[in-house]
Amino acid sequence: MNSIDKLLIHYAGKSLDVDFQKVDFFSKFYGLMFKSKNTNNLLFEFKKDVKTPFTSFFVFFTFLILFLDDKNNVIDFQKVSPFKRLIKSNKKFRNVLEVPFNSKNEHIFDFFDDNLEKFK
Repeated sequence: MNSIDKLLIHYAGKSLDVDFQKVDFFSKFYGLMFKSKNTNNLLFEFKKDVKTPFTSFFVFFTFLILFLDDKNNVIDFQKVSPFKRLIKSNKKFRNVLEVPFNSKNEHIFDFFDDNLEKFK
């Protein structure tokens, strides 16, 4: 995996800088699997718009998955519980950001304040 970087995401007319670690080719297969909830946010980049499904098998904590377009607009998001077999968006996306529910990511949850009911 690579070093920590920042990504400016956009949602509902607002923008937010989010720290992330870009996943390499092999890391795309396991993402947050077997990691602690205090791990870094992970960014999955795709060369074209896709509808690739994800899973949370062997992820032992709840996390937020953000589906982004090519301009980093949030087009869909979900609260994901551990060991969920299939996670997918109904919309095509270019990037995905996996955000563990932990104290260092509280500002991200606040950013989605109007929709927090989805996460409870």
